[in-house]
Amino acid sequence: MLPSKKILVVLALLIIGIGAFAWYGYNKSSNTFYANSGNNQNLLAIASSTDQNAAVSQKDSDNDGLPDWEEALYGTDPHNPDTDGDGTPDGAEIAAGRNPLIKGPKDVINKTPTAVVDSATSEKLTLTDTFARDFFQKYIALKQSGTVINPDNVDQVASDFLSSATLPTIDAKQYTSSDLNLTDSDKDNLLVYQGLMVDLYNKFWPGGQTSEASILQDAFTNNNASALTQLTPLISAYQSLLQNALTTPTPKLAVSLHLGIVNSLSTYIKTLKMIQLSFSDPLSGLVGLNAFETNQTNLAVSTTNLTVFLINSLK
Repeated sequence: MLPSKKILVVLALLIIGIGAFAWYGYNKSSNTFYANSGNNQNLLAIASSTDQNAAVSQKDSDNDGLPDWEEALYGTDPHNPDTDGDGTPDGAEIAAGRNPLIKGPKDVINKTPTAVVDSATSEKLTLTDTFARDFFQKYIALKQSGTVINPDNVDQVASDFLSSATLPTIDAKQYTSSDLNLTDSDKDNLLVYQGLMVDLYNKFWPGGQTSEASILQDAFTNNNASALTQLTPLISAYQSLLQNALTTPTPKLAVSLHLGIVNSLSTYIKTLKMIQLSFSDPLSGLVGLNAFETNQTNLAVSTTNLTVFLINSLK
């Protein structure tokens, strides 16, 4: 049993911080942020207003004994008292240690926290799923120990979990000089190298296509998941540039700068791929979005650094 991904939006925002909010929706009327979801129920929306916290902690729209904010965590329907339709209200199932998303009677949640994961361990989990699983284990363990969790302290529970959690990163391959095709650094080789790199950028740099920023603006402003497919040809172009740069004869004098380019490309490609997962794996998407501007700048800077080096070396 994995928790609703909606709770992961909250956790992801805690991880990433305010910087990534611009890429997600903002509803001024309710003063809440939201991410893609097929269900209007959103834990962040429920618990975001400090003026309503007292009422929120007691609000139970379907009178099933499970507060609305906790329904968002478990992934149950806050407007259906018996989400799995087995005749037992959601709140009663949780109180009895049963799974409110699976019809009884064989729906017992094992008292050991690791059992919360059940069959999901055999599936390929996304970063969001894995993080959800680990947080949910912590949540269930606290509840079973008698800890009272409500909208007033759930952020602290999440914060405590985050302080000890291993957070996802952009684990792009990083290349070394052993991956390059090295040559001597005489002037002739530098001239050849300069010409080859100019040709590569002219051939593969996706300058004439829709920019990454425009694509992201369309995707997240309009909640348009399909817009992210427009990143695919850009990713392919950067991959072609990377692969050709790795085989380009590189003067030893330019190794560090050349590695700067190939490693920046590798990281930027992985960043865009993670962003493409935003609507299916929000945590990966947020990690990518948070690093997008920095990694795009790093790629531009590494290109500029090599250009300046070649100009100065070939005077």
